[in-house]
Amino acid sequence: MQDTIHVLYVDDESALLDIAKLFLEKEGEFAVDTLTSATEALTCIPTERYDAIISDYQMPEMDGIEFLQQVRRSGNGIPFILFTGRGREEVVIEAINNGADFYIQKGGQPRAQFAELAHKVRQAVQRRRAEMSLQESEERYRTIVNDQTEMICRFTPDGIVTFINEAYRQYFHPVLALADIEGKKIHDLMQMGEDERMDTFLASLTPETPIREMEHKVTGSDRKTYWQLFSVRALFDIRGSPLEYQVVGRDITGQKLALGALADSESRLRSFFETTSESVTLVDEEGTVIEWNPAAERITGIPKEEALGSSLADVTFRMLPREKRTEAYRAAFEEKIRAMLSTGIPIFDKPRIIETERPDGTRVFHRQVSFPIRTDKGFRFGSIAQDITSEIREAHGVRESEAKYRELADLLPQMVFEMDRDFQVTYANQHTFTTLGYTEEDLKDGVHALSIIEPSQHGRVREHIEKLLSGIPRESKEYTVIRKDGSSIPVLINAVPVYRNGNLAGFRGVMNDISARKKMDGELRESEEKYRLVVENSDNVVYIYRGSRILFANRRTTELTGYTYDELISMDIWDLVHPDDRSRLQENAKLRLSGGTPPPDFTARIVLKSGEERECEFFVNQILYQNQPALLGILKDVSERIKAEKAMRESEAKYRLLADHVYDVIFTADLDMHLTYISPSVTALRGLSPEEALAESIHDALTPASYRTITQRREQERHALHEKTTAPPYQAMELEFYKKDGSTVWTETVISPTFDRENHPTGVVGVMRDITERRKAQEALRESEETFRSLVETSPDMIWEIDLQGNFLYISPRVEAIMGYAPEELIGQSMITLLADEGKSYAMQEFHRYSTLKGSLSPLEVHGRHRDGHDMTIEIRPSLTGTAGKREGFRGFAVDITERKKAEEALRRANRQLNLLTGITRHDILNKVAIAHGFLQIAETNIDDPALAGHLGKIESALTAIRSQIEFTKIYEDIGTHEPRWIDLATVMPRQLPATVCLTADVEGVRVFADPMLEKVFSNLLDNAIRHGERVTEIRASCHTSDGDLLVVWEDNGVGIPAGEKKLIFERGFGMNTGLGMFLVREILSLTGIGISETGEPGKGARFEIRVPEAAWRMTGNGTEGLYSPCAPCR
Repeated sequence: MQDTIHVLYVDDESALLDIAKLFLEKEGEFAVDTLTSATEALTCIPTERYDAIISDYQMPEMDGIEFLQQVRRSGNGIPFILFTGRGREEVVIEAINNGADFYIQKGGQPRAQFAELAHKVRQAVQRRRAEMSLQESEERYRTIVNDQTEMICRFTPDGIVTFINEAYRQYFHPVLALADIEGKKIHDLMQMGEDERMDTFLASLTPETPIREMEHKVTGSDRKTYWQLFSVRALFDIRGSPLEYQVVGRDITGQKLALGALADSESRLRSFFETTSESVTLVDEEGTVIEWNPAAERITGIPKEEALGSSLADVTFRMLPREKRTEAYRAAFEEKIRAMLSTGIPIFDKPRIIETERPDGTRVFHRQVSFPIRTDKGFRFGSIAQDITSEIREAHGVRESEAKYRELADLLPQMVFEMDRDFQVTYANQHTFTTLGYTEEDLKDGVHALSIIEPSQHGRVREHIEKLLSGIPRESKEYTVIRKDGSSIPVLINAVPVYRNGNLAGFRGVMNDISARKKMDGELRESEEKYRLVVENSDNVVYIYRGSRILFANRRTTELTGYTYDELISMDIWDLVHPDDRSRLQENAKLRLSGGTPPPDFTARIVLKSGEERECEFFVNQILYQNQPALLGILKDVSERIKAEKAMRESEAKYRLLADHVYDVIFTADLDMHLTYISPSVTALRGLSPEEALAESIHDALTPASYRTITQRREQERHALHEKTTAPPYQAMELEFYKKDGSTVWTETVISPTFDRENHPTGVVGVMRDITERRKAQEALRESEETFRSLVETSPDMIWEIDLQGNFLYISPRVEAIMGYAPEELIGQSMITLLADEGKSYAMQEFHRYSTLKGSLSPLEVHGRHRDGHDMTIEIRPSLTGTAGKREGFRGFAVDITERKKAEEALRRANRQLNLLTGITRHDILNKVAIAHGFLQIAETNIDDPALAGHLGKIESALTAIRSQIEFTKIYEDIGTHEPRWIDLATVMPRQLPATVCLTADVEGVRVFADPMLEKVFSNLLDNAIRHGERVTEIRASCHTSDGDLLVVWEDNGVGIPAGEKKLIFERGFGMNTGLGMFLVREILSLTGIGISETGEPGKGARFEIRVPEAAWRMTGNGTEGLYSPCAPCR
């Protein structure tokens, strides 16, 4: 037998408590305690053990929602059912949000109502008991699992983690730095993301093989790798589909690291052994060679197969230079090997350099080191040798080269230097010491390179160094060097960075004293003939040739021609010269070699490797090269200069043509404003020919006022030039000129001074443009502004304009009468000056939002504050200024609506009081009706007299009608209380239909502007069809347009409506039921100007046409296709 359910029912209506107790306890399943106060119930709940609470909503002292909140706030999760006559949607939502299990509305048949109440109580109590049992079971399971030292985790088939034990949390929380793990994807925890390996592994688990192990690694927040070994079990339902996955695992990072380190070590050693460029050999405890890597084969020339298995003594003897291969040497060496193997002490305790001979007779130098390896049997010995043959030879060559370089550098007439990366001079040749006065002792004491450079040039030095290091081609730089005695000389410095082992070691360079070149420009060319370093850094092509063969070409030659140095040396020089210029250059070369005097310089074209032609200037002289006559050529690429000169000529012609044909008048004048040129367009402007205009003085050309203007501007410019202050680059003036016929023309004249090469003023150049029409437009604009200002200043409302930052640009004088501020006080101030503190943030947000919108802007109500401190309500009606591409601000009207708002508030207060009164009255009447219904049904079960039962039935019908009338007042009260809004028709179509009726709604994408109660319109139309259509099985809703309006048609296949009743059905009280349904439909629709009429044919079904005005409907373009489709009866 089931346990009795102990229920507490709280309601301020004692009669309802009695009826509910009678109904619920009748079958013996419930034991009901009743109380009339929620406050009393709160004191009773802790002392009594209840299974559920039933509560009314509207009660004195504390209502049902507050009672529910108090119960839940105490931590009590007891099932709570709100049983009330209040049916408002917000009450239902608030009840559910505060933890109510069910919400049941009073009214209707008591037997059915209390049967539903009993069902809900039973359902809530069973769910509560099941939850508590499950919680206890889970707690026992969780305790066992959490005590496990192995990591345990459960996750769903879509990867969501539903449970982890404490060991799992303590492991992954520090590793992955996660605060919460439950609810995350197992793929993310395993750091597999979209990787399919996890899904493939899980798919391999089947009911036949539900368990598999997997090793996995994750990267921790400390960027370390952590390994785990997991046993994964899949849990399946009866159909073989996975329900959940359980994982048990442990950390194996230590094992993996140990195994990995061992494997990595072996791999690295073997890789090093096979690929190193150094010879690596190993002999065992008996002195037999057991390892001989490829480098050992290459260095010694002895193949691996010959070396392995041989004794160390034999191999070593084979490697000795042939002059040392004596029996005595071999015997001594074998004795040393035996001693080494027995003591573990290498023959040579330090690295040594040895010379060996390969089988082919070539000699090789090694740098070799030997080392012992202790084993259980004794000592093994390893040897590592590096082939340094090239190093030895290069060192020898470097020493010889360095000696030659030092000797040559000391003989050079230039200053040669080296410095380290910190700019400390580490070497200077003798010419440097002689020129600058320093000694080698000074270098030893330390000389910083920047200390001998003029301090003002240090920035240039650093810039030059940065360019060198960034790979920009080096070039000669001129600096001033300070001698030791304090005197200075100009020098050209060429330097290059020096790298060793890929790292910057310092700089090496040459300094040329160019003091003499400052006096005679030709010395540099003679110097370039002698010093290749300077030639290599020349910006011009420098080459030497004899006959037709190029003997030398500098770097610039390769850059310009596109040929490499080797290609240039091997080619015929005349192949570089354009065929049309070749014979002329060949004649010049022959003439110069024969002692003649060809032109010292000439221009010709060369052909680059790419095929491009370049115009060049040639300077050729005869020299001695390698003790034989040759020609030295210097070639300068002048293509760009020639192009520029050509472009200049073309530009001059083009601009002369432009000036002669442009609409604006272009002119030039001397310093006294005598015209020296004027374009032909002066004829169109003033009616004068250019010659007449040139002959006219500036005084005669201008009206007196304009002549004074230009004279004053000229005096200001002369004063600026005399005082050597900066004159404006140009002056723009509006000047009035006389035309030939005596009339005048207004011009915008822009004048700019011109200067010679010494920056002395030579005159002016200017442009004149006819602005007569613009002047007329400006005058008309001023007149319009005066008219507008007159209208604004007489308006009863405040007219204003602000920029995008909200600062006033204008506000009409009316502001002083309305808000107490003079207009001049507000210009430049923020508009929030006029607002109360609580309205400032809202206003700024709205204006910021308005700045992003298009079209007209909606009015804005804000809280204003008068200068004397009292609050006001201001309605702002703004519009945007500027264009869509460039918004400039806002302008509009501001209206004081303070008195109107007070009247509206008074009206709302009266409505609230009236609604409160009707709501309380309606609640009390419905409660009394419910009590009467309850006792009637109890009485019916105890009466045998049919006549009396008939009387009771009539009473019950009357009570039902009373309840319907009272409930209608609630619905009618809500009509028009909410702002109309745009509603998608598809969302208000009825969804709950009898099984015998099919609704097809073809209204996708249609929206209408209507009261939020629009849904009741269609639910009442459905109810009307079902109640009165008699045989309705199909209902169709559709839309079409009529004269711009939208017609929403609702039609069924029932018996229809008699012709005489078509208009009466919308009247209140007409009909066989309450007579309120269709009346309510018409009232809801009329709120937004929507009409309804019945146009069906009697006997063929009802047809309602809802006419929506043109402005109250729209198509959204994204309807709800597929939301409604014909159901089974329609198909």
